[in-house]
Amino acid sequence: MAASNTSILIKRSTATGTPSSLKAGELAYSYLSNTIFIGNSTGTGVVNIGGQYYTSQIDNASSANGSGTIVKRDAMGNISVGYITAAGISVSNLNANTANLATYATQLQNPQYFGAYGDATAANVIFNGTANVELGFTLATVNSNVGAYGNTTSIPTITVDAKGRITSISNNTIATSFTVSGNTGSGSQQGGSTLTIEGNGTGITTTVTGSGGSETVLIATDNTVLRSNTSGVGPQTIGTDVQISGNLIVSGTATYVNTSIVQTNDSMIELAANNTTGDVIDIGFYGLYNNGSTNNVTGLLRDAGSKNYYLFANIAATNASIANTLSNNYFTQANTATLYTNINAFQSTVQTSNVVNQTVSGTLTLTNALTVPNGGTGATSFNAGSIVIGNGSGALQVLANTGTAGSYGSSSYIPVITTDAYGRVSSVSNTQVAISASQVTSGTLAIAQGGTNNSSYVNNEITYFNGSAIVSLANTGTAGTYGNAAYIPVVTTDGFGRVSGVSNTAIAIPASQITNGTTGTGQVVLANNATLGGTTTAATLNVSQLNVTTLNVTYSNVNSVTANSINIGSLTYAATGAFVAFGSNANNYQQVVIQNANTGTQASADFVVSNFNSTDTTLYGDFGINGPNFVGTGSLNVANNVYLYAQSTDLAIGTNSSNPIHFVVNNGATDAMTIAANGYVSIAQALATVYGGTGQSSFTQNGIIYGNGTGALQVTAAAGGADQTWSNQILTVNNTGVPTWTTTMDGGAF
Repeated sequence: MAASNTSILIKRSTATGTPSSLKAGELAYSYLSNTIFIGNSTGTGVVNIGGQYYTSQIDNASSANGSGTIVKRDAMGNISVGYITAAGISVSNLNANTANLATYATQLQNPQYFGAYGDATAANVIFNGTANVELGFTLATVNSNVGAYGNTTSIPTITVDAKGRITSISNNTIATSFTVSGNTGSGSQQGGSTLTIEGNGTGITTTVTGSGGSETVLIATDNTVLRSNTSGVGPQTIGTDVQISGNLIVSGTATYVNTSIVQTNDSMIELAANNTTGDVIDIGFYGLYNNGSTNNVTGLLRDAGSKNYYLFANIAATNASIANTLSNNYFTQANTATLYTNINAFQSTVQTSNVVNQTVSGTLTLTNALTVPNGGTGATSFNAGSIVIGNGSGALQVLANTGTAGSYGSSSYIPVITTDAYGRVSSVSNTQVAISASQVTSGTLAIAQGGTNNSSYVNNEITYFNGSAIVSLANTGTAGTYGNAAYIPVVTTDGFGRVSGVSNTAIAIPASQITNGTTGTGQVVLANNATLGGTTTAATLNVSQLNVTTLNVTYSNVNSVTANSINIGSLTYAATGAFVAFGSNANNYQQVVIQNANTGTQASADFVVSNFNSTDTTLYGDFGINGPNFVGTGSLNVANNVYLYAQSTDLAIGTNSSNPIHFVVNNGATDAMTIAANGYVSIAQALATVYGGTGQSSFTQNGIIYGNGTGALQVTAAAGGADQTWSNQILTVNNTGVPTWTTTMDGGAF
């Protein structure tokens, strides 16, 4: 990388001679030992690779006979040495000072002694180059108290001299005490005494495990902690959830459950589990309710005596032991409950002799036919299409069909019909018409014989009975069309309800009812498709189906009503396709008001637009306001909120020309947000980070942006102006973690 002006620093120390650890390939330098180190290949150790200490040794190397220097050859390639001390070295090949070598050789021939004295002594051993020197040291005695110190009741006191030697040691008794307190009673413990933890015999148990100072005291409870077999314990309360993995067995005679939810995985509830000898107790369930004045019970009971089931209600709750005292005597019209149900596939014999006012809705399938006294038919099947008749209290019976189905009678035959006791046609026969000659007259058939007593009628005339015969009634001759915009038809009817006379009468409104065409009283009803000429003005005008579905105009300033168009006031331009136009010229605001004064939770006032595909619930636009007590979810359903939304389609808000969109809040003098004509969005305040923005309105050019929690994004300063400054800087962080540009890479200290 381009880093010609960047300082890269490695780890360093002036107090430590060797770093304790380095990463693989990491460099470090100690100014104390003047040595450079590198981490080994695994990063588990350091390797000495040089430094000023070693370079100074090389720089100070000399061919002269000096002390403390590395020997090097001179200009002639020779090595000048001082004294060489060695055993068994042949000096014939050495270019050395032979006199000195001889002196050392002589000295080595004289045996010398190695010994020791002071805090540790050792006898002298002669060294003559023929054997190793082994010294046996004896430590000086500074403490005669030899032995073991410290136990469970004492602590050793140790004295150490400046050389780290123990000069004295003694035991000191542990002097400790503490107080033990319980719910009742208390005591104190002195050093060395025994603290015993034990249970109370029942309920709490203790167990000690381990030994040698690693004892553990386990405190537990036995199965008598929660118990009811001791009267002295009294009622016991559990203030949290209880989970029982086994069975719960209650041996008492009563169980009281005060809860809002009872949940069980078993699909059946067993009652009367002790009813194992004979069938002597009632079985069922009941509940308490108040009818407004008394406490009553209602429930379902299987009576032990009759073995019948009873659905009951309205029985006073003062009857003790309801489940064991109810009997057939309780079940009357007043206390038998009504059951509404859908019963299917119930295989049982139903006895209803004691059931009063029972209502069953649904299909009841029984093994035996339900008898008539019990509300049944007494039969299990009926022939299709047959008539069923009663038989007293016996089963309903089916009447055999009479077999008389068919068509009877014609122009020459008269059906002779016989009916049975049930009013059914039991037999039918065709009998040919036979009229005696005495019954036929030369004229017409008389009314009494089924005739008209008339032999002819006028074509297209209405006939009527005149008391002796059916005769023609002359037409009134009033056929035609009457009435128009200028005439009202005057109609006369005859005794048969027919129009007997019609005349057109010109409309004539008295002059007293016409006043300048602006006011008047009474009601004017216009005919269908009526046309009003000129200008019609009315203070209050209710117009129905005037080129629109329904129009109710209640304002007098209606300039014109034409086909598919209503103009109120005057526009300053011609509006194409406007079916309602409102125009005014006033130095004040003008309104079109829709108000819904209802204060209900769903009341609103709406202006709705729709098209051909719209319905009452889909594909429409809605601009409205919620009522003061409106209840709903979301901003569209907040009370008093004004809203604009689209249903089942997109909502487009924009301008149809090169103009911006302005958003203003709180009647501000400046826009809260603006969408310019070129599509760019600008907002008055920088969008905060928590809303997906940066929280800033601008950033330093070439700065690096970094996060700041939920606050606004931050930016570093620019890297530098000159090329050799900014192009060679690197991005680091300071001691608080803030990014910053620097020309230095510092490895830190060790």
